[in-house]
Amino acid sequence: MNTNIINNGLLVLVLCTPLGVWADGKINQDRLSASAVNAQAEYLLLDTETLDKVVGYTEVDAEGHPHLYLRRNLEGVVDRIVEHTDDALHNHGENYQYWREYLRKPHPSVETVQHFFTKAAQEFGVPVEILQAIGQVENNWTQMGPSIDQGWGIMHLVQNDYADTLTEAANLLGVSQPVLKDDAFQNIRGAAALLAKYAGPQRSNFTKLEDWFEAVKQFSGLINDELRDMQARRYYNVIKTGVVSNTLWGETIRLDPHPDIHISPQTASRNTRSADYAPAVANLTPCNYKAGRNHVLDTWINHWIGTGTYAGAISTFHNCTRQASAHFIVSATGEITQIVAVDNTAWHAGASGYPYNNSRSIGVEHEVTVANSEGWNTTWTTPLLKASADMARYFADLYAIPKTRPAAKADVPGIRAHNDMPGTNTACPGTFPWNTWMSYFSGTGGGKFGHFDGAGSLIDSSQACWGCNQDETIMHPHSGALSTVVFQWKNDSRCDHIDISSNANIGEVIIQSRAWDNHFNTTAYQGHLPLSVLGESVWNIVAVTSTTPLTTSAEIFAYCKQSYDPLTDNYDNRTVLIPELVDFDFSYYWTGNGSLISKAGTGTGKTQDWAVTYNGHKSLTVFQWYASDSCTRVSLRDNGGNTVTLNGQENEVALKLWHERDWTQTACSSLPCSVSATQGEGYYLIKIKTESNAVPSGVLKASCF
Repeated sequence: MNTNIINNGLLVLVLCTPLGVWADGKINQDRLSASAVNAQAEYLLLDTETLDKVVGYTEVDAEGHPHLYLRRNLEGVVDRIVEHTDDALHNHGENYQYWREYLRKPHPSVETVQHFFTKAAQEFGVPVEILQAIGQVENNWTQMGPSIDQGWGIMHLVQNDYADTLTEAANLLGVSQPVLKDDAFQNIRGAAALLAKYAGPQRSNFTKLEDWFEAVKQFSGLINDELRDMQARRYYNVIKTGVVSNTLWGETIRLDPHPDIHISPQTASRNTRSADYAPAVANLTPCNYKAGRNHVLDTWINHWIGTGTYAGAISTFHNCTRQASAHFIVSATGEITQIVAVDNTAWHAGASGYPYNNSRSIGVEHEVTVANSEGWNTTWTTPLLKASADMARYFADLYAIPKTRPAAKADVPGIRAHNDMPGTNTACPGTFPWNTWMSYFSGTGGGKFGHFDGAGSLIDSSQACWGCNQDETIMHPHSGALSTVVFQWKNDSRCDHIDISSNANIGEVIIQSRAWDNHFNTTAYQGHLPLSVLGESVWNIVAVTSTTPLTTSAEIFAYCKQSYDPLTDNYDNRTVLIPELVDFDFSYYWTGNGSLISKAGTGTGKTQDWAVTYNGHKSLTVFQWYASDSCTRVSLRDNGGNTVTLNGQENEVALKLWHERDWTQTACSSLPCSVSATQGEGYYLIKIKTESNAVPSGVLKASCF
């Protein structure tokens, strides 16, 4: 260790040379073994054990606070990323040198960046939690750029055709734009200054993090209010659920959850469904495409974004000067946005000499982030791959697209990567995990969430009874498969969280939670029972899934709790996961469960109930029913009175006592139909499987009679 004292006494520089990696001022370029290079070439994994060791130095600022800066030889890895990214779309011929230079420089450590956040938050009176979340979502606390929508630095200060927060921040701070691009602390200060400006004088009256929502929307720098709203919600979701993420320098970012965050429902426009594919949100661009097609639609093309975020990509494709687009974008959480109507030609894979690349194909972008070391291989998350493959299968069936991927670059139809298309000179989509995606596409992937065992309800917190403020259901063993149970509960002052426990040690479980009428989970984490679950909305669905196949049955209990009740000891002893779609029975999406539980009760949730279906996909809907003299049968129907066609084997209406393992097929060729108790009085579960778009109203209803 060498120590140099600067003459003015304000700066101490400490150079560390672990294992001789940073010898005589140069990074050892030969540290990567041949096998490691090959592994990175194939998978682009950031394996911290095979990359150069991290080296660094410490600066002490004028206030006496030490700042650690880290350095690692990332150039070879960055080279591979750039090779595997769509140059034509993202201008990487221009941006490549920026990436290299930023990742070549010493970078502030996680602890140092945290200090920068705290200092900027205090200076400008901005909550540090908001700064941290923005920095993680946008660039994983990494000082680099530009992104797909021309954002710079940890905080993604943008400078493009429709926003210039970079210049605005520079003017507020009295520093140059290059300083904001290069200096992490100034970049964070710039973001804090902008948020304070956007919040205005009324910020002195703010009492909670949600009060900053409108200022955060404006800060995002996206092209329209809808996207700004969407990105702000993503920041706040990170604040709410917390996050654990690794940096390029082998450190870990940990943001604790703030489960008391409550943001009003999303804007109505985000609920506008695609006319081409119901699970997708429609956000059609007015430009960057050609009306109609000059070729039969016979090809599906997968891309990756490479840099930036889901919202940033949508914003870019709405920028009419970019001359680029895709039909759909899939987020890491499985959300899909449609940019161009399928009947029109998106500009995503054009090549000189092959004018029909675009006209013959549907182009789909997938969200990745270069600054997240895990993103190079794990951004291809289960929900992203499932959502993408399901959509591809839907359109392949609709347009008779061949369900095979040609082995070589050729002018033939089928399932393709961008780099499979003739005339193209790109390796996009790079790390795309084709084997996994094709298994989902072909229906052989199985999915993570094995067998659906049953559903329970907590629907009336004012009554102390099973099925009222507490309930139970049973997980059963299934050969080589996981088990899943779900609970529906009402979040109010008497039941603002529920504790989930078991009478058996079943190991770790995955807990997923969402509003009952939302197809996408908003919370997901893994840990040992007992665990507490906080409410996402008024009516909530919670799924509990074993992480290993069970050997014996286990009862799973859920109890209403109030805010003044202590949360379970294990509440903080959990791993936060990316929220995923719950995919039961492999090819069906579980969409929710309703309840008919009272022998003498009246009203919804007592003698009748309803549940939404996922009309863009095969759906699994469940009702819980107490069979008695006052409710001997249950009528099942479409909420609009429409006929729902069933085909016996593929679709089914099945029944079982809640504690039993096996389901009994019910002879219903179509809905409406009715089911009767097969074994007398008791609690039953009724499950209904329907084909994609089989339920015209999108809602199934069950009623006692």
